[in-house]
Amino acid sequence: MLLDYQPRPDGKYDAVRWVTLLCLPIVPLSAYIIKPADQTMDQATISSGFSIVYQTRLSPLRVLRTYLLAVIALAPIVIGSLNSTKLNHILGGPLAFLAMLLAIIWGIYIVFFQIRNDGKAYKRAG
Repeated sequence: MLLDYQPRPDGKYDAVRWVTLLCLPIVPLSAYIIKPADQTMDQATISSGFSIVYQTRLSPLRVLRTYLLAVIALAPIVIGSLNSTKLNHILGGPLAFLAMLLAIIWGIYIVFFQIRNDGKAYKRAG
């Protein structure tokens, strides 16, 4: 899956190809300069069309940035889950539930809009 789209001044994008699990980056494979073409969505799939302009070197900073975003997305959920008894005792039932719900929404936002940030590239191309 291509992740971490970064715009270039010439209208193309840098993107990194990753092995993912549940939309979370696991292993970076390669980096590309791409030109987005189109994106189609149907019931359960999103298909993105692009042309690869050329392959570039994989930047350690881009890889580290993506991993850090994944940690930022998952940390509140994991910490809240591991400390759910304390959280429930301190905040009480409804507020503890709201806190966990906000942590999950935060994680979804980071994963789908910061790490997998292809939406701007395809809106621009279309």
